[in-house]
Amino acid sequence: MVPGGPSAGEALTSHPGIDKLHFTGSGATARRVLAGAQQNLTPVCLELGGKSANLIFADADLPAAVQQAVGGIVQLAGQTCLSGTRVIAEDSVYDAVVDMAVDILSQLTVGDPFDADTHMGPVVSAAAADRIMSMIERARTECRVVMGGERMSGEFAAGYYIPPTVLADVDNDSYIAQNEVFGPVLALLRFSDAAEAVRLANDTPYGLAAYVWGKDLQHTHRVVAELAAGNVWVNGFFGIPPSVPFGGVKASGYGRTGGREGIREFTRPKNVWIAL
Repeated sequence: MVPGGPSAGEALTSHPGIDKLHFTGSGATARRVLAGAQQNLTPVCLELGGKSANLIFADADLPAAVQQAVGGIVQLAGQTCLSGTRVIAEDSVYDAVVDMAVDILSQLTVGDPFDADTHMGPVVSAAAADRIMSMIERARTECRVVMGGERMSGEFAAGYYIPPTVLADVDNDSYIAQNEVFGPVLALLRFSDAAEAVRLANDTPYGLAAYVWGKDLQHTHRVVAELAAGNVWVNGFFGIPPSVPFGGVKASGYGRTGGREGIREFTRPKNVWIAL
């Protein structure tokens, strides 16, 4: 492990003694990694951001589906790349999903992470808080804010506290639907049939993860097969065992960590022929 800032990163990515790079982070930084690596044609693997779709069909276990969806913005204040923060619910259950999300989140405590009663703490920095709030402000003109949307006041005013924010009636072409927030913001969209659900799910630059909720597993398998994502969880999140390959597609990166595929990323096959 080599800790350091941008100068250390630039030295590592451009050094001729480095045989392979694996970067986890933002797309903007990934481009700088690739720019440094091209000097020596160093191979690179990338695990970048996501804008993961959370598809909720009408026959789903709604309480479980919504509980997981809101958990994605509460855990680490939404600062996880796998969070299914773009919830796409079928028309007939859409209003119920919105109401349930607000009901669950309204019962949670946001505050000091060292307090045992706290469910969600602040985001990582002032810059992150400002960026998240700017995205929320932009979204106000594109959708409906049904919960949150303001910096916390009172004793937490000086901190980086943003309460859980729920945005409804989001247009998938909007900025908030197409870009990773990396904060406690849940965007809710609706669909009328499976074809539209898949189209909306795939219609972002990212492809790291997706979540599907529904009791008809034959139908679910057909949907899963059409999703452009490196990881898909059905009816729950079961973690990521170290034995399976992990990674994304499109702007979520390429290459894999974990499992045999992850080991192969750091090997070099060699052919040797011997005349006998």
